[in-house]
Amino acid sequence: MPKLYPTKAVLPAKKKRYPVKAVVRVTTATKVASKGGILEVLRIPKKPKVRHTTRTKLKQTKMPKGAKPQKLAAIVLPDKNVPSLSRVLEWANNTIDRNHLSEILANYPTIMDDDFMNSRVARSKRDHVYADNYDYNFVIPKNLVLKLDAVVKAEKKKRSMSNYFNQTADDNHPERTTEEIIAYFPGGTPQFTSAAVYRMNEFYNVVRKLDAWKEDVDWLMSTKWDEMTVNPELFDVETDSDELTDDTTGAKHAALANEVLKQLEGASLSSIFRLESGEGTVKLDKMVGMLARKEMLSDTIIDFAIRCICDALGDCYALDTYAATFRCPDPPQTRISSMHYVVSPVHLSNIRWGVIIVSITYQTEPPAITPYFYEPLCDSRYRATMEDTYEETVAPFLLCWHEKTMTGVEYPVVENGVWLDAPRQPDGTSCGVMVIAQVYCMLKDNFRFTNTTVSDDDVAIMRLRIMWMILMQPEVSTVANQVAKTVDATDLELMATVTL
Repeated sequence: MPKLYPTKAVLPAKKKRYPVKAVVRVTTATKVASKGGILEVLRIPKKPKVRHTTRTKLKQTKMPKGAKPQKLAAIVLPDKNVPSLSRVLEWANNTIDRNHLSEILANYPTIMDDDFMNSRVARSKRDHVYADNYDYNFVIPKNLVLKLDAVVKAEKKKRSMSNYFNQTADDNHPERTTEEIIAYFPGGTPQFTSAAVYRMNEFYNVVRKLDAWKEDVDWLMSTKWDEMTVNPELFDVETDSDELTDDTTGAKHAALANEVLKQLEGASLSSIFRLESGEGTVKLDKMVGMLARKEMLSDTIIDFAIRCICDALGDCYALDTYAATFRCPDPPQTRISSMHYVVSPVHLSNIRWGVIIVSITYQTEPPAITPYFYEPLCDSRYRATMEDTYEETVAPFLLCWHEKTMTGVEYPVVENGVWLDAPRQPDGTSCGVMVIAQVYCMLKDNFRFTNTTVSDDDVAIMRLRIMWMILMQPEVSTVANQVAKTVDATDLELMATVTL
């Protein structure tokens, strides 16, 4: 019989209720189910231990890419015996031989002409310097000069410091220094004052004018003047061409061209031609490239030609080409009743010219004033501008002139304006020539020009006659004895130092 041992009574097990901890949601925690499938235990990762040692083996990191090596170029300065640019400009403007002049300027020292300089950005600053130290004996390429000129103009627009509040600062600068705008390219290249930039601009202007001068001469020599049979009215009396026949017209045109060529051979860019009255003046560098061929006439040439016509007739008065810009100018002392016409050129746009011709008749009963308007394209778009110029500039000028010289006399009756609708210019650049031709005919009290058809040959002959009228005026000598000596000395130095 088996032996029995006493035991405790077996009671059903009670489910223990464990307090539930707050659930902390950690992204790295994992859920583990209990065997009973009731409890879920969250395994929270342990806090990493703080390392109190430093890494002995460094990680391999990507090395930064080194900067590209800077491009360098050697700047070779010319021999110190080469004349400075200021002397060269004076020499160039007073030298007659244009071929010799072009050859020297083409070989004048030029630095900083490497291709990589084109990408450089110009900078500017203000500083006190000795201005004479910046009169170099070289130039830089034209495109770099344009960059420097742009930053100089931008710097001029900036507001400079007041001298009133900076008097002590100016005292710290060396004597005989002046505050200048300095333009430069970073990288150790030469720096330039605004005056130095201006001189280099003038250098390239002289080169451009010489090229235009050559083209003008080629036009005079290559045009077949003797085959042209047209004979426009402009300056026909002054050039002794008013009684030509078909057989003699071409020969006369060729003779005028030869006379113009002869005058050009003995002139320099600084040669000045002035009317005997002193009212009209043309410098040769303002005529080359502005009159011959198919070029647009400048305001200087238009002003000279109209004053030349008025001076020859005596009873006509010409307003300046800038009269419309500065509004009503001061009237002359001459009585307005002695005048028959007042002429006012009108600059309509960059490439357009018109003219207002006012007829004044104090001798009729009643006295009358009649304005005539002419625009060579005969385009109605310019009518408002022309009429506004008359109302705002010419009409007030005439009234002021009347009140000044005709005290107590009633002002003349103002007639309605008359538009001259012919002739039309044959090309896009001859508006200035057409204006001068219309003035010439109108001031001689005829309307023949309004009834003509102008051809390209007519325009060419009129351009030739305007050139002749300018160059046949007394030349004003601009080369004094001292200047002549300086020019000769500069020429010798250039011949000795500039490689041709």
